[in-house]
Amino acid sequence: MNNSVRNTTKKLKTYQSKHPGVVDEKHEELRRNVIIANLSVARHEEKMKKVEERVLFNAITDDEFLDQSYQMNAALNSEKTLATKKSEKNKKKMKQDHALMRIAFNKICQPYHVKRAAMVLQTQAILKELGLEFSVTIRQ
Repeated sequence: MNNSVRNTTKKLKTYQSKHPGVVDEKHEELRRNVIIANLSVARHEEKMKKVEERVLFNAITDDEFLDQSYQMNAALNSEKTLATKKSEKNKKKMKQDHALMRIAFNKICQPYHVKRAAMVLQTQAILKELGLEFSVTIRQ
């Protein structure tokens, strides 16, 4: 392909050297031929790049492909691992907080409710002794 570019530029330069300053149909045709030759070389190089990429892609093994895809997604993977670590840490903290709240309920709130229920039962017993029927439901 480079030969066609060389030949067309050589033809243009010889025409310009034999006919200096003349811009006629022949000159324009030679100039267009140089442009067409350069375009064909560029297209051919682009096509060869695509063919080479296709050959490399077909020759790649599964492990190499996985390595490449991992490298491409490395930033996303690191963000995901950080997010999972943070969520696990939050879950542990929530479990600890839940356990502390359970302990606080058992030590503080539950005795209060038991004491209150006992008072209600005593009150009902006293009212029964007096002959008054009274019913109270205890909600939990």
